[in-house]
Amino acid sequence: MNFNLEKYLSPSIGIDENRCRIARILQSIVWTLLVVFLIIIIVSPVHADWAAVWTLLAAIPSLIAVLWLSRRGQISTAVFILSVTLIIMTTVLSTLGQGIHDITNIAYPGILVVSSLVLNKRTFVFLTGLTIAAVIWLNLGALYGLFVPQPYEVGTVPDIIIVSLILMTTAFSVNSLTQNLQLSLLQTRQEMRERQEAEQALRESQTMLQLIFDHAFDGISVYEEFPKQSARRLLDCNTRYAEMAGRSREELLAMGDTLPIQKDIDYPANRQEFLAKLNTSVQLGRFSWLRPDGRDNMIEYAAVARHIDNRFLVIGVDRDITAQVQAAQEREALIKELEAKNTELERFTYTVSHDLKAPLITIGGFLGFLEKDVQAGHQERVQADLIRIGDAAAKMQRLLNELLELSRIGRLMNPPVEVSFETIVREALELVGGGIEARGIQVDIAPHLPLICGDRARLVEVMQNLLDNACKFMGDQ
Repeated sequence: MNFNLEKYLSPSIGIDENRCRIARILQSIVWTLLVVFLIIIIVSPVHADWAAVWTLLAAIPSLIAVLWLSRRGQISTAVFILSVTLIIMTTVLSTLGQGIHDITNIAYPGILVVSSLVLNKRTFVFLTGLTIAAVIWLNLGALYGLFVPQPYEVGTVPDIIIVSLILMTTAFSVNSLTQNLQLSLLQTRQEMRERQEAEQALRESQTMLQLIFDHAFDGISVYEEFPKQSARRLLDCNTRYAEMAGRSREELLAMGDTLPIQKDIDYPANRQEFLAKLNTSVQLGRFSWLRPDGRDNMIEYAAVARHIDNRFLVIGVDRDITAQVQAAQEREALIKELEAKNTELERFTYTVSHDLKAPLITIGGFLGFLEKDVQAGHQERVQADLIRIGDAAAKMQRLLNELLELSRIGRLMNPPVEVSFETIVREALELVGGGIEARGIQVDIAPHLPLICGDRARLVEVMQNLLDNACKFMGDQ
């Protein structure tokens, strides 16, 4: 078992921050004592006080040990050894001198004052007890004849020198250590001010963060995960998070685990797998709240894990993207609608070009007939040709009008009517009559065709296209 004497003797606070400064003061005190001892050693033989000389010489190794310990940073140990040495030395000098009345006894208070500024309470109590024991020895030892004090002398030069040196040494020591204590107090006050300023800055920072947390546009939540129990608990959330859930913040905190009121959660079915991924990187996904008002919303989240004091915390930032999702769906529907209209427009363009081509062919064909009939002088046929050309031109005019109407109102729909299918066929034959007669094609119409119900103009267009295509693809027949 290792015993740290320095730690045992040191006070709990105050010395570590000023160890180097105290070491310098202690070294100054020791060097001062060495000088005092040297002066006393020089003066004492004049008065044949050899006992004092040998006592001081015996104390010098302890002072050297104190210097060595102070240089190694063992301040408390050095002060303790110095105090014990001075108490023992003072007691020995008093015993060899005038006992309790010896002038060296004034060193006791100075030793206790200096040691009290550096050593802890229990060590100071020990040194006080040692000093009291020395005083008791000086009294009872002389009383019971254990030693014989020397006769009392007044006004000797060694006494003046010893008292002056002891007072100067004590005053220097106390002043140095007191200044060090004051400096320590100033540093402590400065540290306290800095700590108060840091605490104030921390409170302001916390207030600002709390304001950001409470009024952020996105929802923010902090959950504690318990992987072994496959559970989690909501520690805190802001107002926006509760608004997206359709509940109050207090209700969510009381609920603890909000998984039961979430649906369509975009993470693996195995939550342990999700937590494992969360430990390596930020996880993104989507989910929806089961709101009490029944309104469906889509939430996009980003979650990050933090381990603090063996606690598994998950911080989530949620954003309501319901409007964006609906806009995307509407945009997709609009794109599909535009694609359908574009396809329909292509078909319509083809149909219009096809429908307009038939009257043009008819007009072209009957213009040829008209020229021949004029040259041949067949007035009746000329009149019939002009009628057929006029009908084809009227058909083109009607198609153009319908096209114009379609561009204004969209898809053209005529009200359905009942009409004889034979009438539909004959109107279509009139429109494609030029092409039919030019190729010498004979068209037979079956009798007793039924009545049909529908858009008459569109039905005529259908028959026109069928007849035109039949003529076009007959080949050389």
